[in-house]
Amino acid sequence: MALYQLFVAVFLLIMAQAEKIKDVQNLNFEPRIAIGNGKVSKHIDVASGVWADDANKEQFWSSDPKEILKFCQKTYPNIEVTNIVEANDNVTICSGEDCTSSYTVLPYRCLVGKFEADAMSYPFDAQCDFGYVHETKTCRNHAYWNERANQICRGKAKHLENYGILLPCGTDVFTGVEYVCCKKSVEAAPTMESVEAESAPDSVESTMPKTYHETLEDLLNKFGAHIPKLSKGCDRSIYNAKTELLHGEKDGKVKKLAKDLNEAKSRMEELKKDDPDQAKALFKKTLEIYQGTLKNIESQAKLDETRLSQEKKECVQMNLNHKKHLAMSAFVDAVRQHKNKPAKIIKTFQRFMNILENDQDQNMRSLSKKLLSKGSRKEKLMSARDLFLKHLNLVKSSLKEGVDILKKVESVRGKIKFDLPPFASDIDFEFAHKPKTTPPPPTEEHSATEGRDETLGLDEDEKKPENEHDSTLPTEDVPGKPAPRLSKDGKKHHHDHPLKSRAVFAAVIGLSCGALVIMIVIVLALFFRKGSSKRNTKTVIAEDDSQEKRHLLKMQEDGFENPTYKFFAN
Repeated sequence: MALYQLFVAVFLLIMAQAEKIKDVQNLNFEPRIAIGNGKVSKHIDVASGVWADDANKEQFWSSDPKEILKFCQKTYPNIEVTNIVEANDNVTICSGEDCTSSYTVLPYRCLVGKFEADAMSYPFDAQCDFGYVHETKTCRNHAYWNERANQICRGKAKHLENYGILLPCGTDVFTGVEYVCCKKSVEAAPTMESVEAESAPDSVESTMPKTYHETLEDLLNKFGAHIPKLSKGCDRSIYNAKTELLHGEKDGKVKKLAKDLNEAKSRMEELKKDDPDQAKALFKKTLEIYQGTLKNIESQAKLDETRLSQEKKECVQMNLNHKKHLAMSAFVDAVRQHKNKPAKIIKTFQRFMNILENDQDQNMRSLSKKLLSKGSRKEKLMSARDLFLKHLNLVKSSLKEGVDILKKVESVRGKIKFDLPPFASDIDFEFAHKPKTTPPPPTEEHSATEGRDETLGLDEDEKKPENEHDSTLPTEDVPGKPAPRLSKDGKKHHHDHPLKSRAVFAAVIGLSCGALVIMIVIVLALFFRKGSSKRNTKTVIAEDDSQEKRHLLKMQEDGFENPTYKFFAN
């Protein structure tokens, strides 16, 4: 009976382990715990992402990594927690039922399943760069690797933007760190003297409206401030050779490791003849070393591939920035120096727009790869989305500034034959296709009319239209006749077109005559058809050629109904 109970307990334990979640991708949020001395322990609800109190209101506190790992496993019994690591940043947690107070604590991340390095998300430009340190013989905690990453960034005159630990070698100890270093963007605050010196001119200038050239120059200066620095560009083809070399090095290490394992297996077979137990134990130890070494080789290769991929993205962005610098500079020069050459301005703007579209396409491809890649948690995807939107706003802002400049250049209106890219559909670009219409001054038209009248030698009475009413009689609005337009000097100007009116009148008469002729033809056709049908019904087939019957048939064809024909018929 006891053996049966033991078997059932082991079976239930195995089933419980099999049902545990072994992949963090199946969770909405990463498991975390927050422990503080004298505070009720809290943990993240993996479904909602909210900090929740411990079920037993336990005030757990320990500095031993193994005890913290056990508490993680106890807090999340349905998740396979394999290790722990401190989070990168502190969090503020409410305490009390109504959140009357709060405290700040550095939480622990409960790592799930097989360890996987964090994906670093950062803008691919000259301001940031990615790197990593992996030392298989150095097994240190989170704080040590954080300081190492900070030292490397300070050596580059940059600050540590983000980092993540690499490859655990025990509980809460690791063998490396990956990091992102970015340049510090510090803007000098204006001094009181500069503010006072600039306030007076600004107050005077603000009351005076800016001229066309001043407004255009301000737009150009604002646009030019966003032109990236000129670089030498980058050769993307070198990364294909680097990738092949990296794969070759990995394959060489794996083959050497497999060769060593085969040699160890051969030695085990020889030793097995003398001491089977020792041979088995030795081979088991050798197999463990082989698996650990193979895991390190694969992890190292993955890190190298990630670094190479980041460098390639930086190379692509460097080339885009180089092209962007040339295109933006050419557009500014064309507007400043060739205002009367719209073709040149439009060509440089289109070149600049195409480069921005390529930049956005590259940004979209990068996001798509992250969305389709396996092992992407919701938090990483949200970070990638935020980075994508930030880059999109920068691209749209540059394009909108270029469009604002085009609006001020009158010579390009109505001469642009292309549209903005789909991602910039909310930017107003209608002015580019519609030329600016300026109606001719009425004085010129009136003088031209008077000149034509004088050349024709018409008197004042002859110049009046035939249907014009006398000024002494009451006038009514004639339908179909446009009212005369009053100019600024109060004179009437008629926009009658006699040639056009005659042409329309002739067309109407022609169509009416044609319709009448068609109607007459149809009536005649119907009449003749009706008459022919009547004659056909009166046809009588003659059976004899006697003179009397032929005379009778003739009378019948002429419509006579003589009853005497029955006598002859009988």
